Order: sequence, then structure tokens, then C-alpha cells
Amino acid sequence: MILENLHEEISSYDSQTGVSFRIAKQIGHYLENIPRDETGNLLLSRSTGFDYQIKQRILSKIRGHKEQIGDLVGEYDINNKYTHGRIGSILSDENIRCTKSIDYLEQKAKELMRNGYTL
Repeated sequence: MILENLHEEISSYDSQTGVSFRIAKQIGHYLENIPRDETGNLLLSRSTGFDYQIKQRILSKIRGHKEQIGDLVGEYDINNKYTHGRIGSILSDENIRCTKSIDYLEQKAKELMRNGYTL
């Protein structure tokens, strides 16, 4: 459901971008293959792995001018306080811990504030 919500939000600003079936499948494959230590415990929790995959495979595609993606990414105000955008609202759901992804969105919001665009 989260990937579907992310796809809807991202593709609403750019129909060529979003979460494709291929990306969703690759994320699932990554999560199924998280290595284990010698006692059988996962070296990385599935929720942390999911967070990294969202950051690396999905959020890294978001690029553009402040007017174009500001609502998606969020923004910093004059007091240097970050306000979630539409993507941040999805990722800050209490059932999901996507702290790395939220940090990445904050970084993009800083770039938007500083430069007017983000790459």
C-alpha cells in the first residue's frame, strides 16, 4: 500500500516517474535476500532495509524546481523548521519507520530552499 501511495503522489507531478512494477519487485527481492549472521539473525531489519530501498530507488528520482516538487518534498521555513510534504506524510505513518527516507526528503527541501531546485 505504501508503494502504491508513493507512486500516486510522485506520478502526479511527473507521469514518467513513480514506483514501477519492476522497482516494487526489486525491493521485494532485496528484502527477501537480506543476509543473516552466523546465528541466523538478519544483519539489517526488514523495516530498515525497506527504508533504504525507498530512499535509494524511489526518492532519488525526485528532481525539479521548487514550484514543481515543493509540495511533494516539503519545505523549510524562515526559522529553519522542516514541514513534511505529501511524500513525508506517507512515510511518517506511525506503522512505518522510514527515518532515512525522511532525512533524505529534508535534505532535498534544504536544496530547494537554498538553490530553488534539487537534483
